[in-house]
Amino acid sequence: VLDDLHWADDASLDFVQRLAVAAPVPLLLVMLARPLLLERRPAPLAGDGVGHETLRLLPLDAEQGPALAAALLQHLPEPPDALHRLLVQRAEGNPFYMEELVRMLIDDGVIDATRRPWAIRPGWQDTARVPTTLVGVLQARLQSLPADELAALQQASIVGTVFWDAALAAIDAGAPAALPALRSRALVVAQAKSAFADTAEQAFHHQLLHDVTYDTVLKAARREGHARAARWLAEHVADRAGEFLGITAAHFERAGDSAQALEYYDRARADAQTRFAHGAALVYGECALRQPALVSPMWRYQLLMERQVTLENLGRLREALEAQAAMAAHAEANDSDAMRADAACSAMLAADREGRAAEAEALARSALALAEPAQACGPAALAHGELAWLALVRQQFETALQHITNGLHWARQAAVLPWREGGYVGFEHQLRVIGIEVLLQQQRWVDAHTAVVEALATLPPKRRRERLYLLLQRVSTELNLGELDQARSTCDEAATWAAALDIKRLRADAANALADVAQMQGDLAAQERAAADAESQAGDAEHAAALAVAKNHRGIAAAARGETAAARALWADAQRQFEEQGNPAKALEVRARLAELDGREGRGEQATVAALAMLADAQGDAATGTAAHPWPLLGSAALLCCHAVLAQAQPDQAAMLRAELQRRLQEQLDQMPDVAARQRLLQGVPHWRETAARFGMEAT
Repeated sequence: VLDDLHWADDASLDFVQRLAVAAPVPLLLVMLARPLLLERRPAPLAGDGVGHETLRLLPLDAEQGPALAAALLQHLPEPPDALHRLLVQRAEGNPFYMEELVRMLIDDGVIDATRRPWAIRPGWQDTARVPTTLVGVLQARLQSLPADELAALQQASIVGTVFWDAALAAIDAGAPAALPALRSRALVVAQAKSAFADTAEQAFHHQLLHDVTYDTVLKAARREGHARAARWLAEHVADRAGEFLGITAAHFERAGDSAQALEYYDRARADAQTRFAHGAALVYGECALRQPALVSPMWRYQLLMERQVTLENLGRLREALEAQAAMAAHAEANDSDAMRADAACSAMLAADREGRAAEAEALARSALALAEPAQACGPAALAHGELAWLALVRQQFETALQHITNGLHWARQAAVLPWREGGYVGFEHQLRVIGIEVLLQQQRWVDAHTAVVEALATLPPKRRRERLYLLLQRVSTELNLGELDQARSTCDEAATWAAALDIKRLRADAANALADVAQMQGDLAAQERAAADAESQAGDAEHAAALAVAKNHRGIAAAARGETAAARALWADAQRQFEEQGNPAKALEVRARLAELDGREGRGEQATVAALAMLADAQGDAATGTAAHPWPLLGSAALLCCHAVLAQAQPDQAAMLRAELQRRLQEQLDQMPDVAARQRLLQGVPHWRETAARFGMEAT
């Protein structure tokens, strides 16, 4: 039973939505909320395939109102008809009003509830005060309280709707003594468990009662009370960080202590980020930005930068662009090359994700020109990482490794700087991920697998995003080593991490990895489902690279079903996107599939022309192609497609392709540690299985 969901934050509602899915256990969720919840979440919280029903509670009708009044007055032997009518008419169908009105009459002594049966004071109609609103009834109850009880309730309202005896004592040492009386009046309720050890937890009977009580506290008393509550919480949040950091910050802010409010809002933001509670991180960051005590230009810039990143993670891309502009404006206002470099890196990463490779490279070089002279280690590490990645895509491995080396120099300096001064500990891990990608692109699968396993073993637990990247790299190594079952298991683990991170572009990458595994396992249905999921997530996040990969997978599935027109359209779209992203190897892979499809459909001449054009384009430039490795940009699966197309029409060219495929396969077999590993390679990797069968190669 989940009550008062209208008060829940977005992260809690997200949790409920993930809980309310079909599962192999009996589960009933009863969720209670005011209509306000439907304005925040118009769609049902239940997942697909889960039965749900919305019950709207209307005001008590002509039968229910009198029935509740009779139940509330059941301990009066002969309830006066006038009192019965008063409850029904004034409440206008609101049961809470009726309950509180009866309690008010008890507080005022109009009804004596100290013994059974109850007794009603003679002449009650002359003495009873009957406010016309629920707020009025609650105010009347407060006014009737003894001074010590009212003071205790007011001080409890400063702590919050939920409060603790020790926190209340920190405001007024004598206040907890009034709690038994307040509980007997049903104004506060004891909780079964407490968030803090060695102190009981209490709660106001109703949120509205808390609000009405808090409104009666004088401003000076509020400020002092919030200051004392903040100090108490600050001493106790170590074991219960999470939401209590934000609560502590709010108390400091209401106490007028902006410096402490800034400190705790920033800590709350960082804590929310580590839990990937993006909505909460955004709220706490905004609270920190509004503090007058935020006078450090770099600290403000870091908060602006984190806001931009969080908005991207939430998929609020238009707002993320506005936040990016605010970062650039702040850099200019402070005439800071370090901030200008970081703002350029932010734009660089956005350009990379959207597939604008040339723009990303120009921004990276611009960022480096600003960052290195200014000793801005974070932007320098980021820019070198981007240039390494772009070189890697072009198969320029030496250039990529040089940028990784340069980037690591800056990353290690950034790791020892405080975050508020522009430091960050994650750059080195990110650069190491790119270094492993160099091994993957060179098809050094055994070395890459060893490096991934070592990196995962030494990765700090908090580096969850890097853990996901490494898991995806492990999937790639396992696939290319023929360990398909292990790759599927790693994929499942990666999907779990991607869901926990709740960042759409990372979920798209994880879904594409699953599509890769399904394709090699021959599971067409799973490949299509994963590709559709990846396309949906990538589209929402404007993640161009993942979108192109997903379209390629959908094209493969369409071709396998014989839907060649659909396959051609999907592949043409994927090819265009890969070319726009400056990824010639992926574009050539798609072109090879199209040429192979032409050959199967009897368009041999067209297929031959396409295959020869591919071989020419796959030779690369002076930095990539050599006589010993004539087609460095063409993957082995694509090379096999070209051989199939040219086997009859161009026998001399086909012979060269055969020799290159045999060389590549032998190179892979030579990497394997034993015969069993070589057999897994030949049995598990489809293009090597076909190469071995076609050309008579064996694991031995």
